Amino acid sequence: MNKKIVLVHWLDACEPDPNSDLDARDMPVPQQVWQAGFLLADNDEYIVVASGYKPDPNGAEGTWDFAITIPQGMVKGMTVLSSDSYANAMEG
Repeated sequence: MNKKIVLVHWLDACEPDPNSDLDARDMPVPQQVWQAGFLLADNDEYIVVASGYKPDPNGAEGTWDFAITIPQGMVKGMTVLSSDSYANAMEG
């Protein structure tokens, strides 16, 4: 397994609570999020970041946890934290 570990700055949609009988002053602004994890997909439409990985004890491909798909239009920036050092450590 050789995945980049990234820190993504993105904007998330949000809604007020409660969400009825609202005045114009009650409208929320998008939420800024910083998400760290393994970069599983990166294409023109979206990225996929997973925060957890579980290796298979029998050597088969492991599984991913806490994955989120973020539309590219919501991504404000992405920094590669590691391209292989953590991945290599996990295989050992």
